[in-house]
Amino acid sequence: GYVILSNIFAMLPLWFGGKMQVIGLTGGIATGKSSAVNTGLGDFKIIDADQISKDLRKYDKNYQRLLIQTFGEEIWNKEKQEINSEKLG
Repeated sequence: GYVILSNIFAMLPLWFGGKMQVIGLTGGIATGKSSAVNTGLGDFKIIDADQISKDLRKYDKNYQRLLIQTFGEEIWNKEKQEINSEKLG
């Protein structure tokens, strides 16, 4: 997944006709990713893939339907009307 994502980002300058560098930052919980991002070194645009994924699971009805079709009804929390991320995981 990460290789495909980085290749897509690497192709963006071709579409926009500019020069762009992409830095992918991954790691486990409490490994310093946020600290590295918040150093203030340079003017970087941050894309938080975890937040995007959370927003899709919470708000995008089409995405929710696709997840349920793929992984089964047991990932849907009927009480909260949302995807149960623990069960999905």
